[in-house]
Amino acid sequence: MAGKNPYAGTQTEKNLEAAFAGESMARNKYTYSASKAKKDGFEQI
Repeated sequence: MAGKNPYAGTQTEKNLEAAFAGESMARNKYTYSASKAKKDGFEQI
């Protein structure tokens, strides 16, 4: 069973993919906002 994905083709797999994509987008938004704040002099907020 090594290497086989037991969730392949299931709703669980779709849900995990959607959740990962959403979290990835959120991280990118926070990273961008943090760098913008730092550039604008609001690093301590």
